[in-house]
Amino acid sequence: MRVNHSRRILRIVASVAGIALALIWLCSEQAWEKNILSDFPCAPPCWQGITPGTPMEAEQVTQILEEMPAVGYISQHSLPEGTEIRWWWKSRPWQQTETGPNSIFLVEGIVHDISLSVNSELTVEDILNKYGIPEATIYGPPPLPEEPYMWMTLVYPTRGLQFRAEIITRNDPVIKPSTRISEILYLPPVDSTEDWLAAHSDINLQPWPGYGALPPDFIAQP
Repeated sequence: MRVNHSRRILRIVASVAGIALALIWLCSEQAWEKNILSDFPCAPPCWQGITPGTPMEAEQVTQILEEMPAVGYISQHSLPEGTEIRWWWKSRPWQQTETGPNSIFLVEGIVHDISLSVNSELTVEDILNKYGIPEATIYGPPPLPEEPYMWMTLVYPTRGLQFRAEIITRNDPVIKPSTRISEILYLPPVDSTEDWLAAHSDINLQPWPGYGALPPDFIAQP
């Protein structure tokens, strides 16, 4: 009887430990979402203590990433423009979609940008509720012609944030509150939207069209 009782206790302890580890893993992996929607642990464009436009060594960035349980393989690449630190989220049994790599780019010891692939539910409605109407949008087809969606980037230059949304379908694109955000880009914020728009006149920037089917003239933009 004592042996059986001890085994039951061990099973309970193991189960509790497993649940605790899963929660730690999940919370760590979704820290970007807490950051975006609740300014935890620092307000965007800061992410996990890393802020675009501020000095930081590649070793410091790597150490922060290594301490996050949900971060997988980390690699560092020296490029002509600067240093790229790239990593992937660890795979999860409940994950429904594949996510791309994440990266932090440094130029001469300054954090230039942070790019995060979204690995849980984040929608256009979530972003608009938090940050309001985008200051501009960028719209276009995906890189590969066989991909069945269009993409729209919600741009907030004074906040130093951009959010890429995947709009289904490619042939009849409709943007909905539930449209999924697939990527977040953190950049140094600017003081003036007008100055930013003028400096990016080579980009096909569009106003926020609102929810619903995208107007033909909007879709027709290259």
